[in-house]
Amino acid sequence: CAGYHSEADAPSRRLAKPLIFCRTESDCPMENGYARPVEGIH
Repeated sequence: CAGYHSEADAPSRRLAKPLIFCRTESDCPMENGYARPVEGIH
């Protein structure tokens, strides 16, 4: 079931925490893009 059905579940009341990662300037195709999470952003 998709969507919301009452004011208690309204989209304006939801919180989300995005996950942000930083890639280096490396040209290596094997670099893990999820190896360096950005921390301290609220």
